[in-house]
Amino acid sequence: MASVSFLEKNAFYQGNSMGSLGEGKSLSPEFFTLLRYCLALALLIHLPFIGMAIGGSAVSLVMNFLGREKKDQAYLRFSKELIETVTVNKKVLFFFGLVPLLPVALIYQQLLAGFITVPWLIWLFVFVVLFFGFTLLAFYRATFTFQSDFPAISFGTGTMGHLMLVLASLFYILGTGIIFDPETLPFLQKQIIYVISWNSFLKFCLYMALFFGITGGAILFFIDGRSRGGETSDAEYRKLAGRTGTILAFPATLLIPLLVVGNLVTLPDIAISGGVFAISGAIMILAMAVCVILSLTFNNPEGRSHKYVFTLYILIFLAVLVNDNFAIGNAFLERSVALRIQAEEKKAEQEALRGKPEIEKPAASLQMGETVYDTRCSSCHLFESRLVGPPLHEVLPKYRENPEGLKGFIRKPVLVNPDYPPMLEQGLTDEEIESVASYILDRYATAVEMGSGVFEKRCSGCHSFDSRVVGPPLHEVLPKYRNNLDGLRGFIGKPVKVNPDYPPMPEQGLTDEEIESVASYVLDVLGSKK
Repeated sequence: MASVSFLEKNAFYQGNSMGSLGEGKSLSPEFFTLLRYCLALALLIHLPFIGMAIGGSAVSLVMNFLGREKKDQAYLRFSKELIETVTVNKKVLFFFGLVPLLPVALIYQQLLAGFITVPWLIWLFVFVVLFFGFTLLAFYRATFTFQSDFPAISFGTGTMGHLMLVLASLFYILGTGIIFDPETLPFLQKQIIYVISWNSFLKFCLYMALFFGITGGAILFFIDGRSRGGETSDAEYRKLAGRTGTILAFPATLLIPLLVVGNLVTLPDIAISGGVFAISGAIMILAMAVCVILSLTFNNPEGRSHKYVFTLYILIFLAVLVNDNFAIGNAFLERSVALRIQAEEKKAEQEALRGKPEIEKPAASLQMGETVYDTRCSSCHLFESRLVGPPLHEVLPKYRENPEGLKGFIRKPVLVNPDYPPMLEQGLTDEEIESVASYILDRYATAVEMGSGVFEKRCSGCHSFDSRVVGPPLHEVLPKYRNNLDGLRGFIGKPVKVNPDYPPMPEQGLTDEEIESVASYVLDVLGSKK
């Protein structure tokens, strides 16, 4: 895998052009780690149960069909016992199948805070589809009969319930797969196709293999184990249960190492680490152990190694979830540190700004300054564009901490930029000079403050001043716009691809006022960093 530096991997800042549910926020490393462990715990409860419901309902439907075709009561009894085992009862079905989804959704929203959040409509869709899927399976279970004229509607509801669980799992895995590749997050609003990736597809296949594998293990552990305990003494029935569990689990287990390797190959570089490789290796070793046990089961159907298959599958599930948590940590944990550092820097900047000398700007003085500007200055100077003189947004940054210098220049102007004609003395009184300086600095500061908010919300997810994020460091590209505010405004309004080393910048849909303010802000910050 290609190496990725700390700044390239994780210098993603709070800011969001994708319509998140709240302002970007800095997560402490401790809170971030706590969220990851809570996520793993919730998924360890939720996913194995969902998996057994998906695998168990599929096998029950197949056995139901074969039993009626062959008129074999053993198949029908096995079908009924299986659906009862994997769904337990209505309360357990809905508690373990739906309730854990709520904290999972909240945790994902927190982990993605400051970027794009998984839209709540996706979570609502998954929740509703799961609810109706479980409802249909509960109906299928309640209407199960051993009669040959099994109602077609019951079989149909069971099939539909199974398919709805699979569909919900697909949307869940696609929706949450974006967390492994934060570099694509800023583009999801404009290009939703980024949700779909080879990694998400292979992860869905991996979970399907786990679902059917753990179902096979559950059949061997619960049903075959129950038959050995005396509830069912029919040797043929035990053989049917053991054979079905083994046939279901073995091919699924063989696929797991291949899918784990595929997951590593397609996992974004930003999420890769030695820990991810190590846990992936452990998953493959556990899968090989299951295959060995299942092979022994083939040769010794009366053996008592069945319980180990289910136990090992619980460990495999745990290892897969821990592996995903390591990958999330690689992609986002250092980002959390970077966010905290940035928050501290911003706080320091705000404290420094409070310490700057303030210009007295009573309402009467600002009103006089506006009048002076409109009558004596605006014929040559505009804030946003060149007229006779340069745009004021280009020249005012150097005077934000030096209002006396601005007043001195207005009183006795000198030629600074040979691209413009020299400014003439205006013959203003000291009071007029004081008021017009206060007015233009106040107006500029208001625009910069607005631009700071626009930058934090709409730009900082992809841009930092000092380091590469998704786009280039601004200190590398802004100097060419130092005396070209119009060019910067034009690029922000309609960006074009300039550097092939970076992805194209999507249009942000900013208003002219927002474009003006954010352009002034970034140039102001550039000036302060000189």
